[in-house]
Amino acid sequence: MIESSAAYSATLRADSLWRRVALGSGLLFGLFGLVVVASLPIGIGWRGLMALAWGMIVATELLMLIRAYRACVAVTVHTDGRLEIERTGGEYQSGRLLPGSVVLRRWAWLRMALPAAPAWGEPFGLRTQDREQWRRFQVICRHLTTC
Repeated sequence: MIESSAAYSATLRADSLWRRVALGSGLLFGLFGLVVVASLPIGIGWRGLMALAWGMIVATELLMLIRAYRACVAVTVHTDGRLEIERTGGEYQSGRLLPGSVVLRRWAWLRMALPAAPAWGEPFGLRTQDREQWRRFQVICRHLTTC
């Protein structure tokens, strides 16, 4: 019996390596931004104020990502674009997939949102996934406009 693709869903587990890469690159680009601000041809007071503002923006974004990464254990993607996000402690919460997600052969970057939380990006890599789930995920994403 052939299973309908409408019944498909795929569960992806969080990948700690790709999460560390995402956080590390964010920190690196944040530090690079401070170097750029420090080299601007403006007064030292303005540079200090801009560096402080930039540092606060970067720190806020990184803390938001860390909080989202700690809360998300796995994501189930459905054919209609719905998400079920497994949170720490086994609780599930409905979310949605946002435009801007990137799905390649061996890794993916999904932009997600929960109803009462800011949107975030979650990296996934093939190396930590069940191959059947990864294949299903790629089939689903080929048919979704948000992937």
